[in-house]
Amino acid sequence: MRRELILLIALLLIVPAALCLTAACSGDDDDDDDDDDDDSGGHWTVHTIDTGGFVGMFNSIAVDSGGSVHISYADYQSGSLKYASNKHGRFSTSVIDAPGTGSYTSIALDSADALHISYYDEINGSLKYATDSTGNWKTHTIDSHPNVGKYTSIALDSADGVHISYFAEDAGDLLYATNAGGSWELRRIDQADGVGKYTSLALDDGDNAHISYVDSVFQDLVYATNSSGAWDIETVDHDHAVEWDTSIALDDDGTVHIVYFAGGAGDLMWAVNEQGAWTTQALPAPSLTSAGWDDSLAVDAQGALHISFEDYHDNGLMYATNASGDWEFVRIDSQMSGNIFNSLALDQQGYVHVSFYDNDTQSLMYATNE
Repeated sequence: MRRELILLIALLLIVPAALCLTAACSGDDDDDDDDDDDDSGGHWTVHTIDTGGFVGMFNSIAVDSGGSVHISYADYQSGSLKYASNKHGRFSTSVIDAPGTGSYTSIALDSADALHISYYDEINGSLKYATDSTGNWKTHTIDSHPNVGKYTSIALDSADGVHISYFAEDAGDLLYATNAGGSWELRRIDQADGVGKYTSLALDDGDNAHISYVDSVFQDLVYATNSSGAWDIETVDHDHAVEWDTSIALDDDGTVHIVYFAGGAGDLMWAVNEQGAWTTQALPAPSLTSAGWDDSLAVDAQGALHISFEDYHDNGLMYATNASGDWEFVRIDSQMSGNIFNSLALDQQGYVHVSFYDNDTQSLMYATNE
């Protein structure tokens, strides 16, 4: 509900026409405007990437094989899907799709470091997809049924097939799209009432899909997978009033990890299915209340978890990891009254990269401990 209210406010302020309608129009680099750090858990630097008002919501981050950062996000000042990258040294921004598109973005890279973005077309209520795999950005409508495409999450398989999980608002269902067979196939995975919000998708080494999401009726954390050959659906947490924000990742052993926010307790939660059975626990952050909103998870090569999330009560962007064996919590940026949206990725050296939205300056931000 919180994201829908924020989105409604932003939509009321959209400028009717974008200043730039193609990816050829790029913005100036602002990555040197802000620097901040917290030496606890590493030296963090914080940068402003794009400004102008309501720029940076629904961001998603990926890091390519060369260590360059790629971010998709919504610009509600122009109402467009935008993209930022430092692949040429300094961050530059560009418009990928026209006004009325660009929310609920999710970005992924294929084996050639080509970019793939899933997102929601607010004007037409459709799931859209953009890629630069041919050398130029191309956009496609994947599912044009009414009011589908929110809460997208994208992943690429070993053959560079695209997989997307997303939500059908009218039906309240979890949906899934893939072109792994050559043409796009659309599937309805869970049709129980009120399921499918806050989807997060990951693929295992066998290219099987693993999806976490919320049952909004019963406030459950739910998990779906086709690893058996058919889709299996399982309730992971029925006890903690799960309201929003799930993020899923698999370690090198194929163990599934999910982080999520339990609204009733105000806790950042962690679920893991080691040895075939799910266990859930609140992460040990006793000084934090209402911490765990807008969480994003990655697992490194050693199996350690890295999580970015919002501390709503005390404000600021937080980072948690168990890389040392014990859980450590770092406040990356405390100079704002809520970051609303963030996304985390690891590079091949294990450094952490986080994109986020600063609600105070209404800007797209980027932080790293590299």
